[in-house]
Amino acid sequence: MKGRSPFTPFRLLGIPLRDKLFSQFLTPFFCSGGAHADQTPWYTATCFSFSLWDGGLTVSQIKLGLVGTNGSGKSSASSYLVEKGFVWLSLSDVVRQTVAQKGLSESRETLIATANQLKLEHGQDFLAREAFKSAEALGHPLVVFDSIRNIAEVHYLVGHGVQMIGIDASTELRFSRISSRRRPGDDLDFETFKRLDDQENHGQSSGQNIYAAMAACQEQLTNSGELSDFLTQLDRIVAIAKGSHYATS
Repeated sequence: MKGRSPFTPFRLLGIPLRDKLFSQFLTPFFCSGGAHADQTPWYTATCFSFSLWDGGLTVSQIKLGLVGTNGSGKSSASSYLVEKGFVWLSLSDVVRQTVAQKGLSESRETLIATANQLKLEHGQDFLAREAFKSAEALGHPLVVFDSIRNIAEVHYLVGHGVQMIGIDASTELRFSRISSRRRPGDDLDFETFKRLDDQENHGQSSGQNIYAAMAACQEQLTNSGELSDFLTQLDRIVAIAKGSHYATS
């Protein structure tokens, strides 16, 4: 077995890549699909870690999964991670594509019913399997999965090296958030919101039990305060994930 190079580990974290070789060849390759790929001539590798093994460059594979109640802040977390160079994949993409193909409206009830039917036909972890296939096809080193709604999906992703993060906030605060964002399916009164929330969270809707899925996550975040506080918690988890990668490399 070959030993480690004396230069190991070689990590470029937050260091401007001013060398022409890195900026012209390595950065576009490793940042393809990431937030930093097309911004400036001198990229900053804030989103990648590297190890030099006997002259070869190995990119760390960091995969995160977000489980959370409706309006808890999963999209804010995903957007922030995309800014850090992650590729975002939603398990709901397959559901929305199916709804569109059938010419149905994207109401929350329709999305839930369609997701449940897909899971009934193809298995409770079907959406996780499809999303992970997409991640493998992309080949990107940093991936965040969103819209994870049952424990079978959590178990599948954890079994494939995904670090799971549970996110929650109070019911009232979450309703206020979804009322403000006005996405398709968010036009709900408070009573309807609570009814659908209970169906998703407590397993009253087949194929969805968000509280059970959150309980199986390795990390738990509460997003009831300032956004900056929430993102600081997220930064801590990303730092731990990077450290864990090198501890086991």
